Formats: sequence, structure tokens, C-alpha cells
Amino acid sequence: MTCKFNIILNQKKQNQQMKRSIVLSFVLLTITAVTAYSQTTTPSTSPATNNSISPAIQPASAPFDKTIHFGLRAGTDFYKLTGKSFDNNFKFGYSGGIYVEWPISRRWGLQPELDVNETVARTSPEFNQLYPGIGVSYQNLTLNYISLPILVTFRATDALTILLGPQYGYMFYQTPGVSQQPYGPKDAFTKNDFSVLFGGQLDISRKIKLGVRYAVQYTQLNNIDDNVDSWKTHGFQAYLTYRVK
Repeated sequence: MTCKFNIILNQKKQNQQMKRSIVLSFVLLTITAVTAYSQTTTPSTSPATNNSISPAIQPASAPFDKTIHFGLRAGTDFYKLTGKSFDNNFKFGYSGGIYVEWPISRRWGLQPELDVNETVARTSPEFNQLYPGIGVSYQNLTLNYISLPILVTFRATDALTILLGPQYGYMFYQTPGVSQQPYGPKDAFTKNDFSVLFGGQLDISRKIKLGVRYAVQYTQLNNIDDNVDSWKTHGFQAYLTYRVK
């Protein structure tokens, strides 16, 4: 019993350390962007330009660019499926799709996307006890979604953009056999999903951006009996975007 408790405790510590590392990476990206921005906007101190506007800050007075851009997005999910029914470990999956940049003002805009996301998990040893005769323990499972996030964007600096918004997801595939109903197969998970996303994107070049975002799901996924256990996902996405036009 003590050995099992130590294993669970070590797993929780590893998960906490991993989450801290990802958050720290995002903070470092933000600091880097702000530092780079402050360096490029520092007025020149040479005598010849003391009374003139530095070329580095001239774009601030440039006309507002209303051009709508679109591109490709590819990266990875790092999600955890929570509940007593699962092992509650973060696992990697894929993430990718297309996006549109729709500027509304110099700072604000919208970024709708059409993505395909993957969540990977494993049922716990207690799963068949929670759902006797139905649940299958130690079952590896995959959930695939078509997702539509509608994100509000705020350009905090010339290099860093903050994103926040809702996401609707439709589950088009789930690993069969997670539950074995006595009167025929039944999907263990509900197909519709609503989440909230928050994160940031760092401009690497004119066409390439590096992004990190956090997703919190608000939909109950348990399609067997949600009175027994609540199933939800949350986690991170890390990705690159490439502007096609």
C-alpha cells in the first residue's frame, strides 16, 4: 500500500514539474518578445537624430493594414483526461489545421481556425469497478476532434500577440471497446465539446509564428454514467504557424 502511494505521489510531482516547465517556457517567450520590442523602439541618442523621430518607431504612424491573411498551423497537444476512470497523466497528441488573421484595428483582431486535435489517455485499474461489466481497465484510447476556435487577438508588442476565445469541437473518432454494453456497443464519450483557449504567439519572422496556448474543457464527456465520474480534459498546445498569404 505504501509503495502504491509513493508511486502515485511521484507521478503527481512529475506532472506538476512538467506543467511548471511549460508555463515557464511561455513566460520566457513573453519576456524575450518584450525585451526585443523595447530594444527596437529605443530612440537614437546620436546628436544628428536627437530632435527627429527614430526610424524604428515610424511604423506606429503608418496606415492601418486591413489585409486578411490565412495560413497553416501544426504542432502538438499535451492533454490530460481527468477523472477516477483514467490514469490522469498528460500525454502527447497531434494538432494542426488552417487559420485566418482578420485585423479589426491596429491592436485588436480575430483569428478563427479549423483544426484537427488528438487527445490520448488510458483507463485506470478502477475503471471496471466503477462500471462493472461495462468498463474495460488498462485500455489505451484516442479521441480525435474537428475543432473550431474563434479567438480574439491583442497585439501586446510588435512581436507578441495574446489570444483568448471559445472553441467548439466535434469528436469524429474514439477508440472502440472502452465500454462494453450488454445490448450492443455504445460510445463511451459524448461527441460535442466546448472549451476556452488562452495563449500567445511570438513572431519569428514575417511568415512564421511560435504559439503556446492552454485549453480548459467545460463539457462533460462521460456518456456511460456521469453520476459515477466526471470526465473532462485540459492541457497545452505548442505549435508553429506559416502565413500562406
